[in-house]
Amino acid sequence: MFLEKKAKNRKIFFLLSLLAILIILFDHFRTFSTVKGFLERSLVIPVRSFLRGGPQAGSVSQNGDFSGDCRDKDQEILKLAAEIASLKEENLASRKLLGAPLPPNWQYLPARVIGGLNQEIIIDKGSNQGIILEMPAVAEGIFFGRVNNVSENMARISPVYSSDFRQVVKIISKESGGMSGKGLLSGRGWQKMTIEEILAENEIKEGDLVVFSLWEGDLPIGRITRVNYQKGDVFKSAEVESELVPDNLQTIFLITGKI
Repeated sequence: MFLEKKAKNRKIFFLLSLLAILIILFDHFRTFSTVKGFLERSLVIPVRSFLRGGPQAGSVSQNGDFSGDCRDKDQEILKLAAEIASLKEENLASRKLLGAPLPPNWQYLPARVIGGLNQEIIIDKGSNQGIILEMPAVAEGIFFGRVNNVSENMARISPVYSSDFRQVVKIISKESGGMSGKGLLSGRGWQKMTIEEILAENEIKEGDLVVFSLWEGDLPIGRITRVNYQKGDVFKSAEVESELVPDNLQTIFLITGKI
């Protein structure tokens, strides 16, 4: 019994001696710092973050990355994706504008639609970008309206169908392509307009094109959907509908001048 206990004590002594030697070697080769760092990344920091309610900004995750940096990169990626989408939309709108029958010497400034107020739209360009009052605006080659309010980096555009819009326009025959009459166009709200004071002798028809003359060019506005006239009247009137859908507008172009 005494011999067995003595043998057991020798085994314990041998194990303790071996452990002491390993500790001396680890300390000599600075292995403890590596083990400590691994344990801290794998166990201490994750547990501490969990107890505090989740990882904090700038804290080290289990893979050694900074979560704050990751969030910043995610925000940058989302911002770049939004800018790319905006550029694609602007490029598509530019292609439609180039395909429209507008004078090639006109100059345009693209603007993004960022909101609406009553019947007006708000764009992300203002006086700092060269926008001025009464500047005409087009979308997809169609006359949309004029600037009626300008701040440094934003502006509001009153569309042709707004109730306060008035403009002398020409009517182009869908059959001959020549001018068939003139009149005073006024907005009636949401793509609807009316042309008054058209001379009774002017032969106008449904489907005729209504245009706004600017410099040496014509900007299309919409088409006549109905002609109102009673025999003996001095003037005719016509109802007009815009070919633009306001809800789908994302990019609009301001006509800044001509070359």
